[in-house]
Amino acid sequence: SILSGNIVTKTGRYRAFPIAGGAVMVAGMLLLSRLDAGSGFWQESVSMLVLGIGIGLAMQVLTIIVQATVDYRDLGVATSGVTFFRTLGQSFGSAVFGTIYANLLTPRLAKAVASTGIDAHAAQTPAGVHALPSAARGTVVAAYVETIQHMFLYAVPTAVIALLAALFLRTQPLRGIASAGAKDVGSGFGMPDQRGSLEQLECRLMWSIRRIAEDWFDQISADASPETRRQWVVRAVGVGQERGRGRPVLPSEIARAFRIPLGMLQPALDDAESVGLVQLSATGAALTDRGLDLYRVVVTQTFAQIRAEIEAEREQRLRPDDLRQLRQVAHRLVLAGSTTYQAS
Repeated sequence: SILSGNIVTKTGRYRAFPIAGGAVMVAGMLLLSRLDAGSGFWQESVSMLVLGIGIGLAMQVLTIIVQATVDYRDLGVATSGVTFFRTLGQSFGSAVFGTIYANLLTPRLAKAVASTGIDAHAAQTPAGVHALPSAARGTVVAAYVETIQHMFLYAVPTAVIALLAALFLRTQPLRGIASAGAKDVGSGFGMPDQRGSLEQLECRLMWSIRRIAEDWFDQISADASPETRRQWVVRAVGVGQERGRGRPVLPSEIARAFRIPLGMLQPALDDAESVGLVQLSATGAALTDRGLDLYRVVVTQTFAQIRAEIEAEREQRLRPDDLRQLRQVAHRLVLAGSTTYQAS
């Protein structure tokens, strides 16, 4: 599961993994159906490992597929639905195959008990079976082995159906949230994701902002162009003022938020003040009217960039309701200090 998740994250392609997982599960079931009383530890371990690899290849990727195909408003419900129906299927499968196992074992075990003349209770526990005479033990073990072999053979069609279903999967572009969730076991085996669509969208925005913020340090360095440094200062001061409800932002707050030396920040602030974008005072830095106009332009460009990324991932334009949610989450993140000041 972890290996397939990392590959999906790097390549964005996931269709091959459920197909490969289904094929490997079929192989694992067949290997387990060949176990007998003489099978050794390594044969059993390898057979179970093959089955586990097949399950791991498909489990997490199925959650990613759902997250990549539903609307943002339905992400929380869809992800929880995947886990719910998976749990429902596990419970149903356990009940069905448990019943089959009991119905297969009962007549075989009764026949073994009758042919050996042993106490029926002794044949129902491992300790009791080990305590039987060797001849009787072999007969009882053969009944269990035959039942288990048939159980795994009966499970093979289930894996084949999963493989055939995987062949009809379509590849959808991964959202940032799905791609991030692909890196580990995640909700493939865990509890349902309880986050609603707004929380999922917030995570997606944070992912984009962190990616954009990766080059912010270079934008404030001495090698950056004056225009780039001024836009950086305007963005940093503007977001700080929004968080502070319009109050000036201390240079030390900006330096601490972006983890940059105050000595690197101060020249950029002085330059922005010299061209009329920022006003510096004892209480901190504040945007001028000209700086506020530039801040609106920068914010609009950043929002448009994130919107374009999301629409490119989905290969369709955001609907008005989704776009309104996107704006609401972005505004809330700014006021909470969870974007610029914590993304770095």
